[in-house]
This record gives sequence, structure tokens and C-alpha cells, in this order.
Amino acid sequence: MVRLYEDGSELEFMIKGAPDILINKCSKILTADGDVLPLTLEHLRCIDTIQDKWASEGQRVVLLAYKKLSYSRFSSCGFSSKETTDTLLSESQDLILAGLVGIADPPKDDILDVVTTLHNAGIRVNMVTGDMEPTAIAIARMCGIVTHTTINTMETLDPQFEMVNCRLSERRVIDEAISIRSGDLNNLNDNQWEHLTCFAEIVFSRTTPEQKLKIVEEFQKRSHVVAMTGDGVNDAPSLRQADVGIAMAEGSDIAKESADLVLLDSFSSIVMALKYGRLVFENLRKTIAYLLPAGTFAELWAVLFNVLFGAPQMLSSFCMIMISCLTDCGSAITLAYEKPEKQLLLKKPRSITGETIVDWKLLLNFYFIVGTYDTFVAMMMSFLYYQEHGVPFSALVMSFGQYPDGIDSEKVARLLNTASSIYFVTLVILQLFNLMCVRTRTASVFHQSPIHGETKNLAMIPAMCFALGVTFFFNYIPWFQQNIGTGVVPWKNYLIACAFGALLMIWDELRKYNNRMRPSSFLAKIAW
Repeated sequence: MVRLYEDGSELEFMIKGAPDILINKCSKILTADGDVLPLTLEHLRCIDTIQDKWASEGQRVVLLAYKKLSYSRFSSCGFSSKETTDTLLSESQDLILAGLVGIADPPKDDILDVVTTLHNAGIRVNMVTGDMEPTAIAIARMCGIVTHTTINTMETLDPQFEMVNCRLSERRVIDEAISIRSGDLNNLNDNQWEHLTCFAEIVFSRTTPEQKLKIVEEFQKRSHVVAMTGDGVNDAPSLRQADVGIAMAEGSDIAKESADLVLLDSFSSIVMALKYGRLVFENLRKTIAYLLPAGTFAELWAVLFNVLFGAPQMLSSFCMIMISCLTDCGSAITLAYEKPEKQLLLKKPRSITGETIVDWKLLLNFYFIVGTYDTFVAMMMSFLYYQEHGVPFSALVMSFGQYPDGIDSEKVARLLNTASSIYFVTLVILQLFNLMCVRTRTASVFHQSPIHGETKNLAMIPAMCFALGVTFFFNYIPWFQQNIGTGVVPWKNYLIACAFGALLMIWDELRKYNNRMRPSSFLAKIAW
């Protein structure tokens, strides 16, 4: 930055900037006594020592210089014209060094905790700055971005490093730190970029806007999902290019316009954004996992058993609608309000190409395992009701409406109303236990209480009561029994369904315990 001031019959040209750039334009030095002396090697060594000391303490070092100019140098040009600017730039030689200024801009109090949390969440945090290398490294250490004692340099990068084309989760990570200066970035080949992006801790110093953009693009080429933070005009291109551009509220307008997110509060808001971003994904998976067993698998097999094996359709169309639109729907909505699990910010980031909301593990666990269990229990309860009233299983299967002698088709149809209601009630109760199971993916359900503590979800209790209320409403009111074909379900069926629901929860607790204790076991590998 330059300024021009009037000083009597002369003009005083003042300039400030980076010491490593301006020091080469200085030929004299202003002493503490006010004398102007030639700039010697001894002076330069003293300046370098002070600069290195301040920079190592995390201070930004600025050099101040000035020079006397004559009015005649600007007699032929307007004061704000381009010619004046060019004249000032041409006069940026033979400057008098006036001093050094160390500017301390310590990291905010919460930055260390934020970086630590991001590291624990499997997110690599690198520094890209325009500061000098010693200053950048010192601040990176204060922030927890650099934790290693030894820091590699460009000479460490292998020009023949192997180029790989694989998923991000399969890429090699070098648990070391490296510092790269602006001049080094322009000389890196693709193999060295490949090597560089493998380092766990990276500090880029003295970078230009073009280089910041290049850094983002190189990481993206290697399947990294890049979030970029910045607040200046020179950060705008990289903020726009990043997968997630994050600007500060006090930053420039162009930076905020280029970003995807603007942090209105402290920097720790990034952690909140990360936590709730993961929570939305988790809750979507939990909702789908809850809806699969009864609303799809068990309802489908009630129809298929009728079509393929000739048995009566054990779940009426009306009861199917009640499950999809009332009993399952209310409970599924409450899963959107689930609080994050304790381990949520300790998980590795998911791959945007390798992990989807519904994958084969989720389908295996809830569509085929839990769905098969629910279907078997509901079918068994319904056929046992027929058995109790003199209609054996063998008389119903493969009958296709033609029953053996002694079994009245009207009796079968009359019993079907209650059998269908039993199937319906059994699925509703099993789903209430399944609802408790899907609240956690790894932790015990007893550590995720719905009624107290940080994990409470009070909306779940009325949703469960509503589901049970629907079964009473449609099964016990005579008008519905006569017009939509429901029947009174014996109380013992409610209790038996609860017992099978408890077995489902015990199985899920054992599965989660195994996954926590033996994360490399087969059950853990197929866990959703």
C-alpha cells in the first residue's frame, strides 16, 4: 500500500508491504536517532533476525519505508491519473527503511476445539494463506492444524510418485506435515500434486488467488470433497470453485456472494453445520429403515401368500392403508426429530459416490431380516387363530377357495376379518419395537432415552400411543367391523406380539453390542 503526503516544498512517498519484497527496494535505513544511513549487511541480518523471531511467534511482519519526491515529478499528470500511479511505482526504488511492525492477530478462542473436532470427524484441515511461511506455520500450530514436530518441504515430494485412480476412502494418507511456499506451487507436476495431497497436514504460504483456486482444483481432481473458508476478495474464485464455500459475516461482499454458506456467528458454527448435516442423513436412513419391514415386505407377502399358495389374504387392503397412512406414518415423522448419537462426530465422512441413503446393508437388515421376522410372526398369529377355531393350516394353504369337507367357506371368510385384524395389530406392535431399535445405529437403545436427557424425543410417545389407538378404534367399534371387515382382537394377541417385539429388540441389542466390541466381525461388516 502506498501513500503520498505533502511536506512543505516536497512530497513524501510512503509505502508498506511484505519485508521479503520491499527490502530489496531499500538502500538506506532510518536509525533510532533520526539519522539516515546506508543499508548494510549488518542491518539486513538484524532485520532478518527480528522478522524470523516475530514470524515464529505468529505475528504478521510489515515493513515501512518512505522517500522524498519533488513536485516536478508530477507536474505533467493529474493527481489521480494512471500516469501518477505509474510514476509512483517507478519511484519504489532507493527507499529509506523506516522500520518493521509486528501485528499479532491470535486465533479465536474456539478455533483449537473446532479443528480438533474436525480431525476427530475424519476431516483434514489445511491452511492456505498469504502470510510468510514462518508466520503460517506458527499460526497453524496454534490452531492445531499442524501437530507434528518435523515439517517436510517441497524437496520431499517425489516427481515419480505413483498416480492412483481409486475411491477416496482407499487413498493413502501420509501422517506427516508439509509446508509449501508460493514459488514451489508453480513447479509441481501431477505426480508431486498426487504426493502432496496425501499428506495429513499441509500449510500453503504466500499464495495468490490463482494458486488458491489451483489448490482447490487439485484436491477435487483426486475425489476430495473440498470446503473452503475465506473472507477477502482474493478468496472469491476458490470459494466459488469449492464444493462448499464458506464465508465470514464480516468478510467482503464478493466473498459472501461467491460462498455457499455465510457464518453469522463464530467459526464453531462449522461444527454445528457438520453435525446437523450428518444428522439429516442419519435420520433419513433411520426413517427408511423403519418403514421397510411392515409397510413394504410384510404387506407384500400377505398378498403373495394369497396369490402363490392359495391361502386367504391375511391383511386386508384397508389395514394396509392404515399402516402406510396412519400407524407407520406418525412414528416415521418423529424420527426426523431424533437427536444426534454420541458417536456421530467420530465417524469418518461418508463417500458421496460409495455410500447412498439406501444401500444393500440397509435392505438386508430391514427388508429381508426384520421384514421376514415380522411377516413370519404376523402370519403365525393369524393362522393360529384359524387353528383355534377349527380351521387347520393345511386346509387353507393351496386351497384357492376350495376347502375340504367340513370346513365352511363362509366360516373361513368370517374368521378372516379377525385374522386380518390380528395380522394388522401384530405388525403395528412389532413396528413400535422396531422404532426403538432404529433410533441408534451402534449405541444401545438404553443410552438414547426418548423421554429424558439430551437424546429425548418426546414426540415419539404420543406417536406410539396414536398407533395403538388406531388399532383399537378400527377393530373394536361395531360400525367399522360391519363396514370395513375388521374384528375384535383378543388381548392375548397383544401380549404375544409384545413378547415377539421384545425378542426383536434383544436381537438388535446383541447385534449392536457385537458391532461395538468386534468391529471387524462379519456381523459388523454387514451392519447398516
